[in-house]
Amino acid sequence: MKTARLGPLLACLSMILTVYPAMGQRPDAVLARVEAMDRVDRLGLPVHAHLSDAGGREYVLAVATAAELEQAGWPFTVLAHNPDIAALSLAIERLPGALARGRKQIAALYDDGRRLIVTPSPAQKAELMGMGLAIVQINTPLVWPAGPADSVPPARNAAIAKPIISNLIHQVYQDTLSNLTAQLSGAVPAMIGGEPYTILTRGTSSGTPIRKANQFAYEQMQAAGLEVSYQDWSLNDGTYSGQNIVGIKRGTTRSNEIVLITAHIDNMPDDGTRAPGADDNASGCVGVMAAANILQGCFTERTIQFVCFGGEEQGLLGSAAYAQTLQDAGETNVTVFNMDMIAYSSRASRDLSLHTRLATAPGYAADMAVATTFENVLANYGLDDRLTLGIVSDGVEASDHYSFWQKGYPGVLLIESDSDFNPYYHTNQDTLAHMNMEYFTDLVRASVGTVAHLAGVPATPPTAGPLITANELMGEVRLGSGDAVTIAVQMMNTGPYAGVEVDWWVVAYAHSGAWFYLNSAMQWTPFDGNLAFCQPVYQGPLGDLPATKVLDGFRLPSGAYDFWFAIDYPMDGILDLSGTILYDQATVVVD
Repeated sequence: MKTARLGPLLACLSMILTVYPAMGQRPDAVLARVEAMDRVDRLGLPVHAHLSDAGGREYVLAVATAAELEQAGWPFTVLAHNPDIAALSLAIERLPGALARGRKQIAALYDDGRRLIVTPSPAQKAELMGMGLAIVQINTPLVWPAGPADSVPPARNAAIAKPIISNLIHQVYQDTLSNLTAQLSGAVPAMIGGEPYTILTRGTSSGTPIRKANQFAYEQMQAAGLEVSYQDWSLNDGTYSGQNIVGIKRGTTRSNEIVLITAHIDNMPDDGTRAPGADDNASGCVGVMAAANILQGCFTERTIQFVCFGGEEQGLLGSAAYAQTLQDAGETNVTVFNMDMIAYSSRASRDLSLHTRLATAPGYAADMAVATTFENVLANYGLDDRLTLGIVSDGVEASDHYSFWQKGYPGVLLIESDSDFNPYYHTNQDTLAHMNMEYFTDLVRASVGTVAHLAGVPATPPTAGPLITANELMGEVRLGSGDAVTIAVQMMNTGPYAGVEVDWWVVAYAHSGAWFYLNSAMQWTPFDGNLAFCQPVYQGPLGDLPATKVLDGFRLPSGAYDFWFAIDYPMDGILDLSGTILYDQATVVVD
């Protein structure tokens, strides 16, 4: 008779019944409020939520027997005997007065002054959400992080400015964000599958409209060059099902480490009527799409996953499924940057909030490393004079980042200020017209910069050949009216071509029709666009050239301007675009 294995077997069975309530639940289990007397991961019991009540007192919701609670030794209050753990949820106020309305509508297991602890039926859940309450399921115990994730950079090194990331940030354009938001919120028809379709709602249960919205996000990520897929998810009771849209950009040297940039694509009201959801949360999804388009063209050390979740409004359903998938796959180095409602601001201060877990929570330090990265991006890339950041360590539950906190992964929620909350939330007036586009654009710029730093975009620009920059930025640069521009050229690492006799050219074209070249006296000279009459700035042996300003602090009129720095062979004073040529281009757009 083998009795030695009976103890471990019973312990395993007990854990299964606790963690997976659908498989069974101990009849003597209770739901208790346990006062936080130490780090909550040291309680030694299944903890379903770590919360702070209206008085600022921290506590956990634990499921155990009364005897186990007594043995743990922390003060506790029994809230319910043998509760329906599968339905256990938090009801959190999102619209003023919603909590008071919810108290009248449902018999809560507990009311801590900030939220209700409930086990609602599907019909009750829908009613509570219609009142302006967010419903978040807490039907499985929290997973405690083993320690700070390696994928999060130390705060002291966070977001040191890099020209290449500055260039990425400046590729976020307001008109691009406005166009994508207009399509996703139904202000204009979206091109989906090559045909126009107007997305009138993105409600989780809307059928064709939400499928079309998902397809739109899929095709945008596909066009950005990502590995794209759908993840199907559904609840066991069949009440809700949907899809997550996932785009993957593989990392180079640390590809096993993952940075998630996420948002939810579904919206409210989920009643089949018009539901634009421009701010909540087309704004976040458009941020994901814009980041995908910008970041796909550069190398990153870590893998980036761009994800639009479904079913957020019904209790973080899509993100819960995705977080579970990551856990099941054994992923340990995961960092989450979640965007939800990032386009409404009515104040000149343009406030925003970045939420982390409670300061006493396991994993808080890793959350703060992400938050500090964002804060330093604002400071180091000139965005802090246009945005006012508040880092809020309150453990807020009402968005998709919370699904990852539940699995022990670090992350933050980026959202507009709670004290300047969108009054059109969950109504058919949540439209593009009510969005603050300058604010939205700056938040997406800061988000792109943050994810670029978290993912490890290399600091160095191209290391060989000609380089032309505008205000030390490569590629296309946007400036405001009155902003000064400095154009600089550089020739790097000529290698085996050093000493070859070549022509050097610096040419500019204003889209209004004017052409200019830089002559050997370093003077800009107009010409008619016929390259045969263009003169080189230098003729002679090819060699390295330190960064040299060729236009310094000049204020250009509104419009678009192209600048080229070109090298061609042989040295004959003829700019031959069909011959052997090395060149780099910078474009300046003055709004």
